[in-house]
Amino acid sequence: MRNHLIFLSVLFMFASPAAARVGIGVATGTVGQEIYVTLKLSKYLDLVGAYHNSMHNLEYEYDNSITFDINAKMKETKRMGLRYYPFGNGVVNFEFGYFTDALKISATVIADNNNQFKFNATSYDINDVGTITGDVDFADSTAPYPYLLIGFGQTSKRGIRFEANFGVVKFGTPKIRIENQGCQLSLCQELRNNLDIEENKLNKDIEKVEYWPVVRLGIALAF
Repeated sequence: MRNHLIFLSVLFMFASPAAARVGIGVATGTVGQEIYVTLKLSKYLDLVGAYHNSMHNLEYEYDNSITFDINAKMKETKRMGLRYYPFGNGVVNFEFGYFTDALKISATVIADNNNQFKFNATSYDINDVGTITGDVDFADSTAPYPYLLIGFGQTSKRGIRFEANFGVVKFGTPKIRIENQGCQLSLCQELRNNLDIEENKLNKDIEKVEYWPVVRLGIALAF
């Protein structure tokens, strides 16, 4: 928080009183819903601050055998950045900054139409294995998480404005863990071994994935 305040204070010192204009808006996209504020510092530069607090749900089938019901959260996450307009008052812009927190991702494995799971080519009845869950951790990286966007629109111009942004945020390499609760005692060790094999396969497939895509659409009122 102290670093945020210092950063904001320095930028406000360089803001032109004639240029300073505030925009307040809402947006949605791959990093969830957000409330954001823009402050025009000069003809070429805006300060951007946003608050994310949202959740995504989706289903994903892996290797034609495991279906995950995925829950991805951006809980009380802040974003701060600078938006640069290379053509002055034009609509094309580049934004760079950081997120204070990474995505929180959890999942539940869904049984197939026969109420069975398949792990490492071995089928299990849902009544024998209980609940299979997973979560994703970005433990190899720490905040802040840098991002870079290219955008279209200028929400610091007076009136109602629309904008779109595309880019990436670097959360680091994700690490997946798969857990089980409620298995039949006679199957627990075999199941654990097969879950470990599937877990290792998943982690190998995503070991080079460090960047999360960012696509966002927003609307703001500037005054």
